[in-house]
Amino acid sequence: MMDKNRDKVSLICFPYAGGSRYSYGVFESVAPRKFNILPLELPGRGDRIGEPLLTEINSMVDDLFRQIRSRIDEPYIIYGHSMGAILAYLVIKKISQYNLPLPRHLFISGCEGPSAVKHKKQKLRSHLPPDEFIEELKGLGGVPEDILKDESFIRFFEPILRADLKAIEGYEHRESIPFNIPVAVLYGSEEDLTFEDVYAWQEESITEVEVIKFSGNHFFIFKHKKEIMDIIERMVGQTVAK
Repeated sequence: MMDKNRDKVSLICFPYAGGSRYSYGVFESVAPRKFNILPLELPGRGDRIGEPLLTEINSMVDDLFRQIRSRIDEPYIIYGHSMGAILAYLVIKKISQYNLPLPRHLFISGCEGPSAVKHKKQKLRSHLPPDEFIEELKGLGGVPEDILKDESFIRFFEPILRADLKAIEGYEHRESIPFNIPVAVLYGSEEDLTFEDVYAWQEESITEVEVIKFSGNHFFIFKHKKEIMDIIERMVGQTVAK
């Protein structure tokens, strides 16, 4: 549950493809006391393992919005990695639509700007044959190869990841009025992303977007968890009163 604590700033974390609320445990281990890490959970995994998987991104957005709608009356910031970045962006649009308090800051990692998603040719991974699908997972990094050889793990994990990929592959960007939220975008040196791809987030905010490059693949966030949390703490200190 999301506990309210006036002495803390809520850091709401949106899941990447295949991820669960436990995926952000690495951040909890290095987070300063001022942050209350609140990882969100989509159906079909973690605490919601018994619920049907979602394969349409707007259904995911509606689900995540319901989770936070009544819990954003205190200062909060949002973090989203990969698919979680697009989900966070769309939830913020929904928050704005309902005239609810906006986050004080948005942190994005491992994802091009929404407009770049529209113009960049997307790999359609969700329907790949099993062998090719596993090879794609290896290419992304973040999952040890010995685990990918574990058939029981694959049987459990593959449907979740395919559902998430199907959802993001069906995303169609629609231009809208930029929000007034500071945005920081982090990306890895070995990702299939260019500076132009990630700087496209500037189209979504009227404040200056900060872009920071790290060494590593798509899951560089696990290698640089302390540095990322230090960046979040520094930037939030500029926008949220201590």
